Amino acid sequence: MKLLRTAKKIIAENILPRVPSSLLRFPVNSVLMIEPTNRCNLSCPLCPAATVMKRKRGDMKFDDFAKIIDEMHPFAKKIYFWNFGEPFLNAEIFRMAEYAEKKGLYVKTSTNSTIWSDKIYDDIFSSRISEVIVCLDGITGRTHEFYRKGSNFEKTVAGIRRLCEEKKKRNSLKPVICLQFVVMKENEHEIPQLLGMAGEMGIDTITLKSVSLGSWVTDLQRKLNAESFLPGQDRYRRYTFSGNELVLKRDIRVCSWARRNGVVLWNGDLAACCYDYDGESVMGNVLKEGYLSVLKSEKFRQARKRMITRYYPICKRCQISSVEIKPVRLKG
Repeated sequence: MKLLRTAKKIIAENILPRVPSSLLRFPVNSVLMIEPTNRCNLSCPLCPAATVMKRKRGDMKFDDFAKIIDEMHPFAKKIYFWNFGEPFLNAEIFRMAEYAEKKGLYVKTSTNSTIWSDKIYDDIFSSRISEVIVCLDGITGRTHEFYRKGSNFEKTVAGIRRLCEEKKKRNSLKPVICLQFVVMKENEHEIPQLLGMAGEMGIDTITLKSVSLGSWVTDLQRKLNAESFLPGQDRYRRYTFSGNELVLKRDIRVCSWARRNGVVLWNGDLAACCYDYDGESVMGNVLKEGYLSVLKSEKFRQARKRMITRYYPICKRCQISSVEIKPVRLKG
């Protein structure tokens, strides 16, 4: 396995950059990332949706989503149904999830865990959505609300707890309920208690996610952000210090996004990378041109060739690291 990884690295870093883009052929990836909305009800300080995003706000329509799925379901196996914004703000999200699930796709969405109602619980289970990530960034109001600005800790916990209870009451295998905890300076000491709390609630899995200090800020601002947010334990950091410089932990120069299908924004625009919060790297519009047509376009081939070794313009501010998440399974 190690030899295979080494071979892939050599090919990607030394051979592919020399191949003309017209000769490069990328197979359709089995994962689609689709943005249900770029609206959000919180103001998290390190999220561009709350701070610097300028593109028009809106929600994906059911008919547009169905058009994408009808074209792509023969190639895709899984949908990541989020990007920038709070997915539960789109009133049709679970109707869309149900449509994709009926086509045989594994649909996985994420929520900041603030928007709950009897209807939402019913919709979650009737949609047969495969997985829901619920975000909780502290076991107290002080630590959770330190980052999740505009969130109410008690209501957030109550909403997550009821989701777990409804799953048990309905004797349902779906969805897998995954609790995501962004590890920061303010909350890293709570991880042991979090594991116990999640187990007691009925959570299926936990992911301990390393905090990104901002892809749109200057190096100086990122270092200032580190003072407030970077955890003390090195295993939870996606950054390290080299002298006085803050650098990403990145053990390979090759970008996996070069072989993915981009991100479909709520209006059908296909952005090349998930870090493109403002749609600067749009390759085309899948609703107007067709998803496969955009994926196979010369424009996307040229972009992918540059993305392989991170020479595409947006790559300059990339904050993807080799230390992203640490999964913890709670149930057998």
